[in-house]
Amino acid sequence: MTHPLVKTPPPDPSRILLIKPSSLGDVVHALPIAHALRQHPGVKSLDWVVNPECAGVLADNPDIGRLILFPRHSWGRLPEFARVLREERYDWVVDLQGLLRSGLLARMANASWRVGMSDAREGARYLYDSVAQVSAGHAVERYSQVLGHLGVKQEGWHFPLPSGRKPLGVPEGQPFAVLHPYSRWQTKELPAEWVSQVVRSLPEVRWVVVGRGIPLGLEGVVDLTGRTDLRELLWLLREAAFVLSTDSGPMHLVAALGRPLAVVFGPTSHEKTGPWSPSARVFTAPVECRPCFSRRCTNSVERACIRSISAEEIVACARQAMAGRSLV
Repeated sequence: MTHPLVKTPPPDPSRILLIKPSSLGDVVHALPIAHALRQHPGVKSLDWVVNPECAGVLADNPDIGRLILFPRHSWGRLPEFARVLREERYDWVVDLQGLLRSGLLARMANASWRVGMSDAREGARYLYDSVAQVSAGHAVERYSQVLGHLGVKQEGWHFPLPSGRKPLGVPEGQPFAVLHPYSRWQTKELPAEWVSQVVRSLPEVRWVVVGRGIPLGLEGVVDLTGRTDLRELLWLLREAAFVLSTDSGPMHLVAALGRPLAVVFGPTSHEKTGPWSPSARVFTAPVECRPCFSRRCTNSVERACIRSISAEEIVACARQAMAGRSLV
């Protein structure tokens, strides 16, 4: 079906609005796009619509003029949000979220021209003035294809992130590894006994556990589960000699920071949401049911896609990183 609203974009945009409210990993993936748009000739400012819980990733970003917080959980604040969205006149609105809600935000904005992606869902593509054809693949590559549609040149992959803040309780003057075993999906979390085997096999490593979840009760670790804010998490990930993580937002932060990283992929696909980093190594198991993209495991062996990954492989990978050797 032909898109009904195709319009010619206004030349020489001065002000751009980027819509990418969530999730944490997707916001990280959009950072290079914001940088390229801001560097485009004639662009004077770039504003970003983002959920409050993801806004910390964009703090102190020189490419962003204004963060417009979408009150996802405070509908009473929508009128104020709409006023803020319309008080600036934008030349381009770029929607990288691709849902009905973000498409409506694009229409709500006071703008000359709106562009979205061809794989937008829930009918969002019919709310744009033009649609960029994007192919299946990693999110960073898909977003980058929007730049080609816009005629915007991209030079490299820029992931500017805040420097962070050191949390209390971190070992002083010694290398440490970060363990992030949690996820919003129970099927992506690392099983406690599997993680315990990894930690016990590396008594020489100082582990710092981070994330939000039920503490695994590991002995001999610095357990900061549920006790770090985003700035503290960024500091830990930036300073870590090695990170072991699930497919999660923090994993994408590590990848953007370029730190040595091992990621365990169970029910999801690393080809679509894997770490965008040359310093990362992905671990998967040849289990027939993966990737299932399910929050509920129906395999006779619960989380077989993770349990089938050899803990010894992870241990060897950690030792490589702690010794300063490349993982790939």
